[in-house]
Amino acid sequence: MNDNEKNLINRLLKEKEYLICNSLYQKTYEYVQFVLENETLAKEEYKDLRTSTIWCSNKETIEIKLNMSIWNDERYRHLLKPTIFNINSLQIENNILLAEKYFISSFITINFLRRNTIMLKQLIEYLIEKEVELIVDDAKGGKKLNPILSASNTILKNNYGIDIKNIVTKGRNL
Repeated sequence: MNDNEKNLINRLLKEKEYLICNSLYQKTYEYVQFVLENETLAKEEYKDLRTSTIWCSNKETIEIKLNMSIWNDERYRHLLKPTIFNINSLQIENNILLAEKYFISSFITINFLRRNTIMLKQLIEYLIEKEVELIVDDAKGGKKLNPILSASNTILKNNYGIDIKNIVTKGRNL
């Protein structure tokens, strides 16, 4: 990037210094302008998506994620986090469909969406088989997704004694 383009980008970001990071200057002026002037990102419910992590995505990914029909459903609005741009759209849709199948969709987390759909299905079936609740009480007297379903493979193994790779390898005939 030449100094002229960098200066133009800096002018666009005046009073938005929180968006400046190393990856910003790997983008074009047009891309930065798109992010800053995007009508959807300007809406109140999307405003928190404008963080420095947005520069790691491309324009198409942003447009696809912003236009996903799931955001029309109130149950999924809490998933509008900057890291949503790092998750494959098909995986998001598949994991939401999986959650709906097991009636846990109102409780899913961004980490739930990050998990491989096949592994997640195997894990859910394993928990059901072991009579482990998918929805548990939270500290405030409400309900939440069982943390097992949002845990990494390492945490599953170390904290819960669940070797998801072994479960998937055995093939649970799902």
